[in-house]
Amino acid sequence: MIDIKTLEENIKKMILPIITQKKYKAYKSEELREIKVYTGLLPPDPEETIIPAITIRTHKVKNSLDKKILTLVISTGIFNKDVKKGYEEVSEITQKILDEIQKVGIIENRFEILPEAEWVFPEEQPVPFYLSFIYINIVYEKDYRTDTDNWINGGD
Repeated sequence: MIDIKTLEENIKKMILPIITQKKYKAYKSEELREIKVYTGLLPPDPEETIIPAITIRTHKVKNSLDKKILTLVISTGIFNKDVKKGYEEVSEITQKILDEIQKVGIIENRFEILPEAEWVFPEEQPVPFYLSFIYINIVYEKDYRTDTDNWINGGD
């Protein structure tokens, strides 16, 4: 059985060193804040109080006879009234996260991070908030039905 929470928490552990000690602007505040990292869905608070934030969640799972592929989405949201600076900050964070995750081949001997990944900076941004999304595919060990294994492998 897939333990999605374990996978998401391991990805979070990879991200934390990248963002620790860095602070970003917050909405309607002069103080700079560290980015909070959430697994699963964002809390139901408005983005003004959550951002800067990163969320890690399993977007979809596709099962086949050969393998199970999980698609994880890592969303980054920051705030900055300066459009150029906001774009640069979210792009830098996103690329660093992707680079760090791509260095790791396998998590907990069961989750293999595939090399094809995508990071997206949507054309339409809710300026002065900036959002980016990383989509990562991960192969998970097979855990589907086994009653047909003999037939699939050429047996009776």
